[in-house]
Amino acid sequence: MPLWGTCQGLQLLHSLVMDKIELDKYDSNAYIAPLIFPDMDLVKKSRSFKYFTEEELEAIQTKNITVHYHNLGIRPELYNELNHNMSDFFNVIALAKDRNGKVFVDIAEAKNSPIFAFQHHTEERINEISKDEPIEDNFIANVINQKFLFAFMEYVNKNNNIMTYDELVQLNYIDSYLQHTVIVDNNHYYMFTLTPNEVNYTEIRKQRTK
Repeated sequence: MPLWGTCQGLQLLHSLVMDKIELDKYDSNAYIAPLIFPDMDLVKKSRSFKYFTEEELEAIQTKNITVHYHNLGIRPELYNELNHNMSDFFNVIALAKDRNGKVFVDIAEAKNSPIFAFQHHTEERINEISKDEPIEDNFIANVINQKFLFAFMEYVNKNNNIMTYDELVQLNYIDSYLQHTVIVDNNHYYMFTLTPNEVNYTEIRKQRTK
């Protein structure tokens, strides 16, 4: 079963693998930044960047187009500092820096299963960010976010464990901040946005990818 963790989801997945909570403080709330790729070969082999063009890979490294809303994060040195199996479980695909230049893990993928961990918010509506932190390229930023979604949807499409509508609602009510959940039901893709008071959904693609 594919699994996606965003922001605290990335932190939770790392904490579960470490079997402890080890988070650093960062100045990166309502913050937009480029990504840093430690290993470009690993990026090009990754699940997350499967559909990216060279232009998009260049843009995400050089322009402020990834959105962050976190005050805590995972420092990359943890992969070597502690006696745990984090390096055996995850590949670090991308890093980023907070406002003070402090580096954190931004994208990690499980090596042997379709588990995606993102510190930045791919679900964020790019054109609604604060004017104090301007996006450098709205169009390509939105295209990039869609391509991350497509990469995850590929694995959702392969999964035969279909949740019912009621199960999905109950799952998302656990955290009222969890938004934009992708689910496949009867060969349809849905994008769900949930709040404590309402459930809205939009069908975003009718047919499975052949």
